[in-house]
Amino acid sequence: MERLDRLIFEWGALWAHYGPADEGVPHYRKLLAELGGDLSGLGGDSILLKNTLPLYHVLGRLVFEVAVAPVQAAAPPARPGFEAARRLAS
Repeated sequence: MERLDRLIFEWGALWAHYGPADEGVPHYRKLLAELGGDLSGLGGDSILLKNTLPLYHVLGRLVFEVAVAPVQAAAPPARPGFEAARRLAS
């Protein structure tokens, strides 16, 4: 847990400097790669959660992969009348 606490601290420092700017992405990725190596060295891939999934796998899928994922394009604006029809359907 101390290593994850350190990640949060270091991520916050990077965010304070770069925010969501593209020039920060290599730094964020480096931080995540270092954490991955540290967790592997600590046996993090052998820690199982209650659902029997490895902690390292869950962190990878739910945190690391999306932490620096490219921003998705915004949805196109709704056509007039379409939004009302969608509200009625739901």
